[in-house]
Amino acid sequence: MNRYEQQLASYATQVNDALRERLHFDRELRQIVVVDAMRHSLLDAGKRLRAAMVLEFGRLTHASREGAMALACAIEMIHAYSLIHDDLPCMDDDDFRRGKPSCHKAFGEANALLAGDGLLTLAFETAADAPLSDVQRVEAVRTLAKAAGVRGMLGGQVIDLGCEGKPVDLETLNTLYALKTGALLRASVHGRLAVMFPMIASLQELRCARKLLGEARAELEAEGTGTASVEVGVMIETPAAAVLSDLLAREADFFSIGTNDLTQYTLAADRMNERIAGYYRPADPAVLRLMKLTAENARKNGVWTGVCGESAADPALIPLYLAMGITELSMSPAALPEARERVRSLDMEEARAALARALGEVE
Repeated sequence: MNRYEQQLASYATQVNDALRERLHFDRELRQIVVVDAMRHSLLDAGKRLRAAMVLEFGRLTHASREGAMALACAIEMIHAYSLIHDDLPCMDDDDFRRGKPSCHKAFGEANALLAGDGLLTLAFETAADAPLSDVQRVEAVRTLAKAAGVRGMLGGQVIDLGCEGKPVDLETLNTLYALKTGALLRASVHGRLAVMFPMIASLQELRCARKLLGEARAELEAEGTGTASVEVGVMIETPAAAVLSDLLAREADFFSIGTNDLTQYTLAADRMNERIAGYYRPADPAVLRLMKLTAENARKNGVWTGVCGESAADPALIPLYLAMGITELSMSPAALPEARERVRSLDMEEARAALARALGEVE
């Protein structure tokens, strides 16, 4: 683990401890079920990259550590609230989030809705109570509200929902993109920022997305809002993207292979359908061949490749991914210790031989 990874892991641990403390309530509370739902979605989840950026910025500017931690926790609460609501049946209707049942599957729709509301309001309470100056607290709450509200994340989600199953005109797409992406570009001046486009299936789609990103940047700069350089990545989760990875790699900065969707689309096996669950095989030669092709094309063009999805933490698959030339694995913090030991004990010659067998190249 390099220094960057060590610092990120340290920040994640600190933030998890702080979040756990802020969600400590009396077990005798009649509303404890909602608190448990909040904990389910917030604690020990994700890499805490948003919080880490806040803490690192605070360190570099010699800000109050306690104040920075409060704001870091507030941002993670808002992110968790958005994911809870995004997973609801009335939104994206996702049954799983970060390798475990989504909040509404574990606690019911009503409690999930209230848990999201609880996290949102707790975020503003946390920011308002931060040990900062009065001016800083007011500015922090205002910034969070604007970024999460109708002129930011919420507004983008409203338009996104209205576009489902319908043709989308360029003006609507531009508005949607500006609302959801503008806040990211504003944040880019405060640290390294990367944007990844999902469900890309053609070179034209990537070019269109990059064009919209450039237009959003130009609009911000015209308003006098500075932006910094942004890395652009492609989520390789359709077979089409894997087959076209040589072309996509020429116009992207990085790839992230989404193994969950790539597997189900390659094998025509819905991973949520229990009746055909046996056909969903992340280690199938067809899936592995597409992943290997992607990694090879990326490497030829100087582009790094990562893997996200449940299989990224699978000790049996990690050697195969590293043998392909994949350099980043995205997983929950709880899976890191076992994955780290698997990487440290790896014999690359054995890994390459195992990959050749898995691909069907040798008996």
